[in-house]
Amino acid sequence: MYDIENARQRDGDAAEDRSDRVDEILSRPRLGYGESDPLPESFEDYDGYPEQPDDLTTPDARQFVTELFASPLVTSIDDAIEETTPAANDRMIRREWREAFIKAVELFGGESPEGDDERDENDADSRLAELTGDYPDDRGCHRRVLMVC
Repeated sequence: MYDIENARQRDGDAAEDRSDRVDEILSRPRLGYGESDPLPESFEDYDGYPEQPDDLTTPDARQFVTELFASPLVTSIDDAIEETTPAANDRMIRREWREAFIKAVELFGGESPEGDDERDENDADSRLAELTGDYPDDRGCHRRVLMVC
């Protein structure tokens, strides 16, 4: 199926008869720091990305934030965080970046992909209900079965 010796001789270069579709798939933008080319179109590499959450609130960050949220792959602040920092899995770091993105949106007068704060609160309430849905509330009612006591 694969000619390993031929691949070694090419030293990592593409095979001459490789389909153009393979190049298209390999160069498709993907969400995540370092997963593909940077999503903001004016950035050639990740070196230009903000290094700290506070960097998002500087005037220089306006273009970055605007272009990042314009990407069709960024549909939430969490997506923006995934694209911006390699440490997005750390809860504390994620919280700092989230707060900074919210401040940046307020400063630059834009709209985050998640919409307004009310939607963020509703999402948080929904997630909280999802996490606690199987447990009795203070009144002894089982939340999933009986929402009104």
